[in-house]
Amino acid sequence: QEEINNSEYTGTSELVDVTMMGDKTLKKVTIKNKNIDEEDIEILEDMIAIAVNEAIGKINKDIDSKMGMYGKQLGGLF
Repeated sequence: QEEINNSEYTGTSELVDVTMMGDKTLKKVTIKNKNIDEEDIEILEDMIAIAVNEAIGKINKDIDSKMGMYGKQLGGLF
């Protein structure tokens, strides 16, 4: 589990690349559309990462509260 948590996984689409860690935290968002000012792109990438990580945190909290010990025993597979 620790090896997976420390591994990086990349997803890609036509306009966006994302890098996530095995523990489901979003590490990096890269927007490929270069028609936007570079500084605006960096701010947008950071804001997307913050929002996604907040949503994942809420999901994990909900899993913990609803699944209790069962969710923990299964290693967060749900």
